[in-house]
Amino acid sequence: MAAGVLMVQEAGGLVSDLKGGPDYLATGNVVAAGPKVFKGMLQRLNPVVNRA
Repeated sequence: MAAGVLMVQEAGGLVSDLKGGPDYLATGNVVAAGPKVFKGMLQRLNPVVNRA
């Protein structure tokens, strides 16, 4: 997973866990997106994550 994260970051993307934090390697929950949509993606996922 670390190699994929590096590729996303090198391309200018952002990576976090489902809560927007840096613990994606520990939790295995990964959100990756371009900077323009990253925040919106986390906001859209938040209600789904909180239901689970």
